[in-house]
Amino acid sequence: MSDKLHKIKTFQFKAKDIELKAIKHYASMSEETYCYEGNLYVLDVKVGRVSNRGHGGGDDWDGDHGKGFNHSWVAELDIWCKKTLPKWHSKWDDSMNQQSFEVWCHGQVEKHIDEKEFNKAMKKTLFIDPSQPKQLSYFKAKPTKENLDVLKKRNPKYIFLHDMIKAQAFKTFMENEG
Repeated sequence: MSDKLHKIKTFQFKAKDIELKAIKHYASMSEETYCYEGNLYVLDVKVGRVSNRGHGGGDDWDGDHGKGFNHSWVAELDIWCKKTLPKWHSKWDDSMNQQSFEVWCHGQVEKHIDEKEFNKAMKKTLFIDPSQPKQLSYFKAKPTKENLDVLKKRNPKYIFLHDMIKAQAFKTFMENEG
């Protein structure tokens, strides 16, 4: 057995070593939960596929059984997640909760959706007018250098997301999204 597979099977990895990739979200089929599918990687090794039909039920697991990533392994992964991953805050009852594997997966899908919305929005010229804080606005003009220069000259008080590094622009977008 390779060293990576041994580490994965014995849970000798960190939170940063687990990723949900190739996420496909089906918004039109999402009812009570996200309808999605994605591939789970640990230490850059694909260990299985996670999906949810979007009807409020739990996630489905289709692991690489040949490598031992069956339902027993994913049950142990769930325990690892609850012990290792940071707790998450529930807005509904203001409580801190253990992060199960399923909660982590849904968080990854949510992050994927937010990033897609951000990338789509950044095709417009996004700005914040300081006189209307917490409200993201946009100009229909494409965010070319020439257009941004003209718009900044006409609106010197506006804060343009295109002037920020991507991580800061994303944070600002999420904080001000209407």
